[in-house]
Formats: sequence, structure tokens, C-alpha cells
Amino acid sequence: MNEQRLSWKLTIRRYKINKILMKNSSAGFTLLEVLIAMFILAFGLLAIAQMQVTAIRGNAFSNRTTTALTLAQDKIEELSGLSFDNDQLAAGHHPAGADPDPDLSPYTRTWDIVNGLNTKTVTVKVTWPGHKVELNTVISG
Repeated sequence: MNEQRLSWKLTIRRYKINKILMKNSSAGFTLLEVLIAMFILAFGLLAIAQMQVTAIRGNAFSNRTTTALTLAQDKIEELSGLSFDNDQLAAGHHPAGADPDPDLSPYTRTWDIVNGLNTKTVTVKVTWPGHKVELNTVISG
């Protein structure tokens, strides 16, 4: 008797499972569901594209800033390597035309030297459209 009940319960369960599976397998997607899924996908792809554009702009700015810092550091090292009484270390503003480096476009490099007591303070400025980098050093004599 118990075996018949168990067999009968299993048969009912199999019938319910088959009914659910058959209903789901023949249902498919509605047009509205497809349109909503396409909208969500398009929105996500546009967001990813915007992030990519922002990353490219950030990388370009970082590249320009690194180049400007390198140009400023090169000039500081060049001036630091000169003897203390060298004419290139004369006090005053040294304009961009005083810099013969042809690799500077679109950058402009200028430097100012201020004499102190046995010291010279060197300030190198590198500018490019809309931005500026400035480095300072003190040379002692």
C-alpha cells in the first residue's frame, strides 16, 4: 500500500515537472522583453564607450604633463651642472627664445634666476596651451 502511494506521488510530481518544463520551453521571448534587453545593452555599451573616451583624454594629458616635467628637469640639470659664475646663470628672466631646443613645440620653456647670498634660485617654467609646470632648485656656490 505504501509503495502504491509513493509511486502515485512520484507520478504526480513528474507530471507537474513535465508541465512546467513544457510551458517554459515553448514560451520564448516577447517583443517587449527583447526591446527592453536591447535598450539595456545599448545603454551599457554607450557608458563603456564614454569611459574609454575619458581614459584616452586622461592618458593624453598625463603624457603632455610628463613631457613638460622632463623638459623642466632637463633644464634644471643642465643649469645645475654649470659653474656658479657661468653667464647662463646670470640673474634675471631668460625667455623662450634663449632656449635653442627644437623639440619643444608646443611647449615653451623659460627660466628665472634670482641671486642670493652664495646661492642662485632657479625656477624653470614649461607651458603648453592651457597648462603650466614649474620646478625650482637652489644652486650654491
